[in-house]
Amino acid sequence: MVAAYRGNEDILREMLDIAKRTKTKFPHLWKISTGYLRAPHWCEIFKTSITYNVNSIHGGIAIIRQLAIAGHAEILRHAIGDQPWWKHLTFVVQEAMCLTQDLDTLKVLWDALSEIPDDRLIKLAAMQKATLVAVVFGGTEIVAYFLSQGLKPEGPIAHAVDKLTGGVMRSPAKESIMMTAVKYGRKDVVKLLLDHGVHPDTSSSARSIGQTSESVVALAAKAGRTDIQELFSQYGYCLHPA
Repeated sequence: MVAAYRGNEDILREMLDIAKRTKTKFPHLWKISTGYLRAPHWCEIFKTSITYNVNSIHGGIAIIRQLAIAGHAEILRHAIGDQPWWKHLTFVVQEAMCLTQDLDTLKVLWDALSEIPDDRLIKLAAMQKATLVAVVFGGTEIVAYFLSQGLKPEGPIAHAVDKLTGGVMRSPAKESIMMTAVKYGRKDVVKLLLDHGVHPDTSSSARSIGQTSESVVALAAKAGRTDIQELFSQYGYCLHPA
């Protein structure tokens, strides 16, 4: 993990080679193996008879995470190319997309997901979660990139960011990214969405069950975000008295 975070590709490759040769004890299978198994529990998970190296999978997951956090885009591209197992564990790439704040690194991960055929829902969930994290932490470039990739910014997102851990979790609130941007005071993201034609007032459009009914303009006023209120006014959106 340290080698991945520091971007030392030579050490990474050496460690992965060691992982492939390292013997692991599998008590439930009554055997010691280098990790290349066709054990029933792995076949059930992967839906295939191809053998996988258990050690290199665990090491690979840690490496992908650390490369994403550190923003080593090109090394990450090589690592993903050397680790074909990730196509059966796409949550690893989805998680990594939420860990990086580097646009080039995010593009590598998104391109990797695009290699998976007929997994529209996986890609949609990955896009929404990564966008949500980008909004919370002010990653305007990442939000702009996903808008160019077909993100529907008006729709509710059924996820939230845990304020204590920074992790992404399911949420019944189903707030729009505009609402999230206002909540976290991300004026640049709000401006980007307005330029993209997103209407700030969620109460003016149809809502799904569980989605907030509070006007985004009203939220900006309630939160004392005068800078965002002024921005809304410049675009013709004002809070009208009841």
